[in-house]
Amino acid sequence: YGQLKRYHFYRSGPCSHHHQSFYRTALRRMVWYSGRSVYFLHRNPDHERYHEPAPGQPPKKELVKKIEQIVTAHSTVHGIHDLIVHDYGPGRLMISLHAEVDADGNLLELHDEIDNIEHELQQKLNCAATIHMDHIVTDDEEVVRIREKVNEIVVSLGANFTMHDFRMVKGPTHTNLVFDVVIPYGTQYTEVEVIKTIKQEIQSKIGRKYFAVIQIDRDFN
Repeated sequence: YGQLKRYHFYRSGPCSHHHQSFYRTALRRMVWYSGRSVYFLHRNPDHERYHEPAPGQPPKKELVKKIEQIVTAHSTVHGIHDLIVHDYGPGRLMISLHAEVDADGNLLELHDEIDNIEHELQQKLNCAATIHMDHIVTDDEEVVRIREKVNEIVVSLGANFTMHDFRMVKGPTHTNLVFDVVIPYGTQYTEVEVIKTIKQEIQSKIGRKYFAVIQIDRDFN
């Protein structure tokens, strides 16, 4: 299977729904083993070919933007990250994401609001949606100030670099700044370079008592 590259399948004559399902299952198993992409080509009643998205294809930027707009339009959400979109064709869209909410918020009220956002995504995008809540500190001036400075350092690497899940762990001699950095697809930097640069910038611009503990995420959207 390692030699498989790309498969094209289309009907040259009448084909039952059962046969179409059989071929789709067989080809998707090939994708699983080979790690390659597959496009399914069919004929509609007007004998025109069209593409059905195969597993592993990145979502359209318009869809990602629409999801972000729907979720962040709610005042309880301060930001989102770890967005994953699985598109298996019309009516088979699955979305999961992490929503940042106030750490001091009422848990029941926040849970109710997240449920409402999930239902809104389902209604507007005809999808199945799952949202995980990430609690962030919003009322500690020092945490907010340091988080903003670290975020400035991260985005200075490039417009599509982002940070999330920031927290501070204070000790008697130093403070650990723990956070995730999302590296965009196609960046010129390696993970080692990103981590080294951010750590140096934090020591230089924020203070030598701050040590960065960085988890790298990849953005494939």
